[in-house]
Amino acid sequence: MPKLLYLDTARLGRMTPRARRASIDFSRFASEHGGSLYLGDFLRHGFRAWPHGFQGEYRGLEDWDGVARLKEKLIELAGAKQESEVLLSARSATLMKFASRLLAGPCRNVLTTDLTWPVYDRIFRREQRTSACRITTVPLRRAIFRQRLTEAELVELLARTFQQETCDGLFLPLVDCLGIHLPLPAIVERIRSENELRFVVVDGAQAIQHVSLGLAGDYCDFLLAGTHKWLGAYQPMGLGFFGHPRSSGHVHDSLLRWTNRGEIDDALLSFGGELQSGQSHPFGETVAVSPMLVGNAAVVDALDASVHGKGDGIQRNRGLIVETATRHGWKHVSPAPTFASRISVFQSSRKRDREETPDCLRRRFLVNDIVVSAYDKGIIRISIPTPPISAEEAKSLDTAFSTRRSGPIVDSLFTD
Repeated sequence: MPKLLYLDTARLGRMTPRARRASIDFSRFASEHGGSLYLGDFLRHGFRAWPHGFQGEYRGLEDWDGVARLKEKLIELAGAKQESEVLLSARSATLMKFASRLLAGPCRNVLTTDLTWPVYDRIFRREQRTSACRITTVPLRRAIFRQRLTEAELVELLARTFQQETCDGLFLPLVDCLGIHLPLPAIVERIRSENELRFVVVDGAQAIQHVSLGLAGDYCDFLLAGTHKWLGAYQPMGLGFFGHPRSSGHVHDSLLRWTNRGEIDDALLSFGGELQSGQSHPFGETVAVSPMLVGNAAVVDALDASVHGKGDGIQRNRGLIVETATRHGWKHVSPAPTFASRISVFQSSRKRDREETPDCLRRRFLVNDIVVSAYDKGIIRISIPTPPISAEEAKSLDTAFSTRRSGPIVDSLFTD
């Protein structure tokens, strides 16, 4: 089996070593003990509540020490204040629905951009229709990629639009799906200096364990993320962070009220609360706990800098990939350096490449042992790895980028 050069973390991250061990040993435990009392003791009290024989048999689960401790680790990872709170959900869409209701309640006009993940945009608009809240959308992507908008210009554009449209809420991604890293603390500070800002929601799905969340700065009221991308759990689990002094009580009370009414319904969200409080609801929905255990192990790896490295190889890898791609006729579609992240986008200059389906493009790289994301119009997305790319991997990259269908060269980017 060839070793793959994995450049698709922005879509789905590979499991970290601890996450892999936790997944394997929990599967072994499930096949041998099912839902016995040993499972309940383990989930409530942690690995060390087990008899020594169990601990020796299922060593891959040793990082689990309860829901409360998992949330403490996540708060540390997010750079949040100790008094912050974390929600765990089976589906990130549940937390997006919750965040949408938090926004649409107190706000009368929420500022968003065209960088919003389409699924989240649909959820927000669906919730917004039942309220008195309006949405103002600012087109940014073309301005950032093609007009090379600077950070100062972007901040002023959003602040000016916020004031002109009489907005009072914000919903923005920290990093969008094509790698644009927005300066959210600066945006929020600039807007707050002249306007009332009632509530701020941040999409951190592409940000956690990719860029600094910096939640201790209190620039947002609610941040939602997940464990299956840059964090390296592979199995999806939604994460919701909140703790801003002005809104924490409102978020907590709203969650309690809407879950009691059944308006926010998520099995893991409810079960995690039961484990933490010690209360039990015997007729609740059966919940998959594996994402919680695997996610916990991935967080432990994330807090261990030796696993992910210090990022020394990132700039070298980026330079190597960009040089290889451009040498073979691929355009590096990049924003100004201040917006850069570990996600890079390339578009083929060949018309026939742009007519390829995304699956065909992905397969052309896969036959060279490289995994990437692909889109229509000859666009691929690459997640820059931390470990240095080897000489053999660099050769595979060269082959993959040089393989193309014949056809005329076109110059324009993101053409319709």
